[in-house]
Amino acid sequence: MLRGAIIEKLFMLDFTLIFCFNRHYNTIYVTFDFPFYGHIVNNVTIATGGFLYMGDYLKDYLNALAAKQYAAPLLADFDTMSNPNSSIRYKDNGTALTVQWDQVVIHKRTDLGSFTFQLILKNTGDVLFVYKDVPVNIRDINDNKHPVRVGLYDAYTIEKTLFCE
Repeated sequence: MLRGAIIEKLFMLDFTLIFCFNRHYNTIYVTFDFPFYGHIVNNVTIATGGFLYMGDYLKDYLNALAAKQYAAPLLADFDTMSNPNSSIRYKDNGTALTVQWDQVVIHKRTDLGSFTFQLILKNTGDVLFVYKDVPVNIRDINDNKHPVRVGLYDAYTIEKTLFCE
């Protein structure tokens, strides 16, 4: 478990800033082979919604991404436009990719406070979720219009044309 000074140091790294809108994503190249459920991943899609999409197939933003292959320290309806201090940043040091959601707020629920957390992918296949600020119990985040999840998910998908006679 990461504690105290280690967490503070993690949250002060020099990151590349991603400019995001609500329900937006940005695909980046990972400089190392990351093993994810038996697949080698070299591209990940960072989403404002608090997760990394690990698959190759991009179609519909939220439904397609969140339903298939992801790593989510906190998948929720985050809105980076409601808080001027919100940002999403990443850093790839060659052996690990760290993504930081900083001071993000739930869409139309700024009263809940801001969330700051990280996801770290290591070239060993380890996935770390690190939390600095989680102002409310995750169970108290409304999931009626947007899923709220924490964890890893992989659904094997393949796109084919089906011919029926």
